[in-house]
Amino acid sequence: MDALQISILAVVVSLFALWWENRRTRGMHEIDLLYQRAQEFEGPKMLKTRHKAVQFLQQHRELPVEDERWDDVSDVLDFLQGIATLAKAGHIRIGLLYNFFGYWYGGYWHFCSPYVHHVQQTSPLTYASAQWLYNRLRNYDRQKNQAAFCHLNAEQALAFLHFEVRATTARTRHQAP
Repeated sequence: MDALQISILAVVVSLFALWWENRRTRGMHEIDLLYQRAQEFEGPKMLKTRHKAVQFLQQHRELPVEDERWDDVSDVLDFLQGIATLAKAGHIRIGLLYNFFGYWYGGYWHFCSPYVHHVQQTSPLTYASAQWLYNRLRNYDRQKNQAAFCHLNAEQALAFLHFEVRATTARTRHQAP
């Protein structure tokens, strides 16, 4: 092997090592972002927010979407918008988000999508990334899980509400001082 061949081989090996390390670093960053969002979702502040939202949905979901009380779900939708923004930017893969948040995304979206559409009539960009992610999660759900989370029938939707009320009530009480 002459010096040119050795140099070319060294460049190729270096490029491969650089590519491999970049891929590994991105994967670790993705998991870190996902873990942070999961911690936030299960944290005391978000549990109270989710509890407020799910109580509203359980008691007042039949109200017209123009009613101010629909604002009780906006913080949950803002959270969904936040994780959607990360996904849309390519920082977290759809499959990972589906595994961590698919159940809640499908449940909340089932009840909140009429409100989202109402808000978007005057502010089209509001929750646009959340809508984008819901469409991706729905397709993923259809392909991988027979549409179990993103296509809820009435019974499944009510079961989601009951589960979320119980879960947020128990965890909120557990975290109280």
